[in-house]
Amino acid sequence: MAYNSTTERLITLKKLAGKAHTSNDKGLANEALPSGVTLSTETIFAEPIPKNPANSNLYDITGKVEFIRFPSIFINGSDTSDGRHGFELKLPSDYESNSSNPNAGTYPYINDQVINITSGALQLIPTSFSNNYEAKPFYGGSGTKNSGTQIPILDARDWNLDYFNGVLFQQDPPGTGDHAENPDFVEAFLYIGNYLNAGGVTNGHVEITGSLGVKGNSVFDGNVGISGSLHDKNGNELVAGSIERYVTELSSPVSSNTTITFSGLTYPTADTDGVIDLFFNGQLLMSGSGTQTVAGEKDYYLTGSNGVKLGFEADIDDVLILKHNSIVLSSAPSGGGGAVSSLSNGADNRIATFSSSDSLNGEANLTFDGTTFSCTGDVNLNNSNDVVLLIDSTGAVFNEDSHDNIDFRVESTGKPHAFYVDSSRDQVLILSGGDASSFDEGKANDVGFYVSGSVDSKNTNIKGTSVFGGDLVVSGNLRTKTHYFYKECNGSFATGTDQYLNMNAMGEYSTQDQANIRQTKFLCPSDGSVDRVVISPVRISDPGTADNKLSVMFYKNQFSQPGNLTPNFHATGSTSTAVTMHDDGSTVTGYRGIIDFSGRSLEVTGSNNFNAGDTLMVGIRSHGILAGNQHITVVFKFNEIIDYD
Repeated sequence: MAYNSTTERLITLKKLAGKAHTSNDKGLANEALPSGVTLSTETIFAEPIPKNPANSNLYDITGKVEFIRFPSIFINGSDTSDGRHGFELKLPSDYESNSSNPNAGTYPYINDQVINITSGALQLIPTSFSNNYEAKPFYGGSGTKNSGTQIPILDARDWNLDYFNGVLFQQDPPGTGDHAENPDFVEAFLYIGNYLNAGGVTNGHVEITGSLGVKGNSVFDGNVGISGSLHDKNGNELVAGSIERYVTELSSPVSSNTTITFSGLTYPTADTDGVIDLFFNGQLLMSGSGTQTVAGEKDYYLTGSNGVKLGFEADIDDVLILKHNSIVLSSAPSGGGGAVSSLSNGADNRIATFSSSDSLNGEANLTFDGTTFSCTGDVNLNNSNDVVLLIDSTGAVFNEDSHDNIDFRVESTGKPHAFYVDSSRDQVLILSGGDASSFDEGKANDVGFYVSGSVDSKNTNIKGTSVFGGDLVVSGNLRTKTHYFYKECNGSFATGTDQYLNMNAMGEYSTQDQANIRQTKFLCPSDGSVDRVVISPVRISDPGTADNKLSVMFYKNQFSQPGNLTPNFHATGSTSTAVTMHDDGSTVTGYRGIIDFSGRSLEVTGSNNFNAGDTLMVGIRSHGILAGNQHITVVFKFNEIIDYD
């Protein structure tokens, strides 16, 4: 079947009147949805439409065209006794998350946006650009490409799609009401480029906008007369040049990626200023590289001295028009900086610099390919007064001018001053700061070089230890904070009797009588702690028995007779907590034991710390048959700053 005369008349009348056609029962005044003829600058495509858009997958984008499966929604009030006639298209509910359109998420490119409400801001690409833009309606299915049943172009329902406003009309519905074969989806192409609404008439002149050197060129296919001066957007006057026009009309079909030549054409050399445009049957094409053209991303690329290769097939009688614009800037600009009369050494990715007041030169040693910036030669990075970074054949220099306002700072994850050179103070700080309560070493007037760390971080997971892998030579004084003092004793004691180390002499114990109590006391010169005790007794009995145990006890600030003392704190006070001496297999050294108090792992009560001025006593008790000569070393740790000359 075909459209009846009423349908044909109403479609045409309503279209020209700016109305959508949703029902033959509605007169012009009763149609509520808008439509229109694409004439306003707000609805005229400003960018070229490719002839062969990609449609392998939903949301494929070719140039400024996007392939979409639009949901179709019944328009209330457009039904008759025959069924439902009018349906409006909208963007999918998940458009923003699936589309790679850079404007997705910005009106009107938002989820569930109805096409006709945008009044032309959203438009489908009509078949006037190519038969490849023929829309495909479906009933049934889902949001998946090609799902459901396609409604053919010549289906008995006689349907029509308004590509401007996305309204689908079916003259003879498949049935009444919400029939299962009413259209549910339409696969078509959405225009996502710019419109010609940036220009306009202001101050008595006409402004036509576009993009220099790329898509967006304004083309006048014929002579243009100018009675006054011609200026660019920056006020530079344009002088007479030439617009050369070459036409080729194909006498036979041409496959894609096949050379098409233009008689009399010679492409401009690298030092010639100009722009080349190619039109195919009046449509401006997008140029690119050979790889881009073969991949379908661009329409054509230049080849040889007078040829082009298209990314699509061309047929007999197709017409290609190539235009070369050699207009250049004037040497007498209005507010400009001078004319460009020549360009030398041009090549891909080279950055051009002025070699004279009107000449540009492509710098072979200065390139940028869109990702990597490369410079071969010396580099100066300056602020308004200083050479901040100098790179030349001798190396790299920071703060070449030695100014006190140019500091060097490297941040790490937890340190804002992981490496810091303070030029005003002549200081080098490493791993400084990192916490609000941290001491600011930079404020200390006597600090020239500072390396931050953590006390007692050696052999832990805390990164606070500074390590010098070779010899360390100090030409001045060396100041240290932590010092160790070793007290060595030897002697014999009886089983079950407390013995006390003689702190006044080496090589013996003291007895428990009052006369020797002064010899057993040690006066602490500074704050510190008992670090460890090493005992090596003579082997007397079999190893590993319960009797082979010793206790080490400490007394602080006690002045009574040793036999009446009670330990202030101790590591092993009773037989159950005493240290078992282990045989190392040697007939010479016998049993050995090391009691480490630094982590208090063997303490029962108290603390192993002491203060300056405290008196200490060290007692040893045997709980078994270990007796005879004993060798003991007590290690004291003092927290005292000492300068070594």
